Amino acid sequence: PPLSGTQSPAKRSSSSAFTPPKPYSKLPPPLTCPSPAPALDVDWKDNETFASCSTDQSIQVCRLGSDSPIKTFRGHSNEVNAIKWDPRGQLLASCSDDMTLKLWSVDRGSLVHDFKAHQKEIYTIKWSPTGYNTRNPNANLYLASASFDATVRLWDVEAGACAQVFCNHREPVYSVAFSPCGRYLASGSFDKCVHIWSIESGTLVHKYQGTGGIFEVCWNSTGDRVGASAADGTHRLYGNCLLLLLLFLLLLLLGRIWLLSRLLLRLHPTGTFPVSVDATGQSHSGQAEKESQHRQADDKAEARQPVKSSRREESSSWHQRVHCSAIGCCMQFPYDFAACVAPIRRRNERGARGRGH
Repeated sequence: PPLSGTQSPAKRSSSSAFTPPKPYSKLPPPLTCPSPAPALDVDWKDNETFASCSTDQSIQVCRLGSDSPIKTFRGHSNEVNAIKWDPRGQLLASCSDDMTLKLWSVDRGSLVHDFKAHQKEIYTIKWSPTGYNTRNPNANLYLASASFDATVRLWDVEAGACAQVFCNHREPVYSVAFSPCGRYLASGSFDKCVHIWSIESGTLVHKYQGTGGIFEVCWNSTGDRVGASAADGTHRLYGNCLLLLLLFLLLLLLGRIWLLSRLLLRLHPTGTFPVSVDATGQSHSGQAEKESQHRQADDKAEARQPVKSSRREESSSWHQRVHCSAIGCCMQFPYDFAACVAPIRRRNERGARGRGH
């Protein structure tokens, strides 16, 4: 309804200019549930009912139009950090600094499960988008808990037991989030890492390194991106964009290898590439073509008249003719060509000693 002091569209004259209402100035006072201590979290069950938790170790369920809580749960021995309703709205999960995770039934007004496995405070919890009244009705309903003991635990609500323990983080875990399909779980820790886990196998699928401690992670609606907020003031997006970058770099490397192989085959049709190597093993490939022509001329001259041994040794001490396959040069040339031709140079030296040169 229109706020008091403003004119409804039916009563507003066509000649008068529109005056925007003053928001929040005439709104009714907010509904409050009395509590002597600060509230740490709140979660809606539906459009009429919500729950809140406080540092006074209590959980209160409130409803619009009621001046007092309709339910109050007590059972934690320390501050209650977070509460979450399950997808059906029948169970309320709570986690506390007392290192316990509890499930409450609003209909019964009592405690259903009391999970004790974490070794330090439990900071947050999240329900999986699975089970009845979800987009994944045939999958089991799970509850994930993140703790300061650097672990994430996955709880099977129906069995009332821990189903998986994810322990690859090195610092306290502040956030967890299920993918829309319910098959993966993202976790963010103060060790600057975002981990993606497989619910079915319990294995680490992806690991992303940030620049600051991760305080919150969240999936997009399609389940192919994960957003993370960090302590250094940055917001990062992880997902298929990183895989596309790695694929691009791989294709770039393969293209470079293919071009080098075609270049070497063009330099010599037989698939060999003449390279000059000095006595220290350093290659001088820039003079390869000229020296190859000189070697051919020397071979012809040697066939016509004998060459003195001293001249042959002097030439052999500075240059040796080696042949590398096109593929071998292609794989080694961009990195360490001297290492590629060193074994061939030693083989030629042994051959020269065997011929008496």
